[in-house]
Amino acid sequence: EIRASAPATLRFVDSETVGNSISGLGIKNTAGNDVRVEVLDANGYLVNWDNATTITASVKTAAGVVTALTGRTETVVNGVATFDALRLTGAAASGYVLSFTASNAGEPVNAQVLDGAAFALMPGSATQLIVSQAAAGARSGLPFTTMPELQIRDAEGNLITSGPDAALTVSVSVELLPPATGSIPGLSTTNVNLAAAAGEATFAKLDAQSANALMLTGPVGNYRLVYAVTNSRGNVLTTTQVVALAPGNPVGVRQVGTSAAAFQLGKTFSPAPSFELIDAEGNRVAADSVSKVKL
Repeated sequence: EIRASAPATLRFVDSETVGNSISGLGIKNTAGNDVRVEVLDANGYLVNWDNATTITASVKTAAGVVTALTGRTETVVNGVATFDALRLTGAAASGYVLSFTASNAGEPVNAQVLDGAAFALMPGSATQLIVSQAAAGARSGLPFTTMPELQIRDAEGNLITSGPDAALTVSVSVELLPPATGSIPGLSTTNVNLAAAAGEATFAKLDAQSANALMLTGPVGNYRLVYAVTNSRGNVLTTTQVVALAPGNPVGVRQVGTSAAAFQLGKTFSPAPSFELIDAEGNRVAADSVSKVKL
């Protein structure tokens, strides 16, 4: 039997170096499998009797902020270390490089280093729904003058631009602000759900002058908009904002107070009749200083 000599060098099994991977998930090789490193003797033969060498991964080049590298150390089995728990969590970017360092005191392989190829770290699973642009300019029965924009991000704050979590559907609902009670404004039903594209849901992409526009219709006041998505793991992610609903356009008038039971010709009305402009929901349109009311 020909037996390999002392462990001396490291090599990636089948020359499959580190490949593009997902933040927070398993680091994979260029074939999409677990990274495997083998121990060779000085002649390039697999040291299949080696069950003592430990190999530890580290970040040699960080293309972005690194939060954690876990599952870093494996002990070889029959000369091969399989990194089935290796995970890198950090900012999505291209140009990360991992190094693998051997430890086996007294053997030539001790402190030998194997560098992987540069790879891209891609965003992980969706864990955050962020309001990147808050809705504003809400008037009853009219589209928001500023439409909301939402972003789907992973735990590290990376915008998820690809994969199933990049196209999640964002839903919108409206709630009263505690301790308020009463009626909740109606929310336009044709645009309550919007599919994100490359991790962004931009409600302004829809025609603001059509029935597709996002709007509230109801009593004036402050309300909470609730945005929600369900990620690919079945977890519901939410975020909120407060929006002030102002009156819509004036459509009618309403008498304020009481009028005299009878009027005398040539005399000033007493008390003088008073009217206010109202929108379609009965909200007083206090900001209108142009419209005129004729008796």
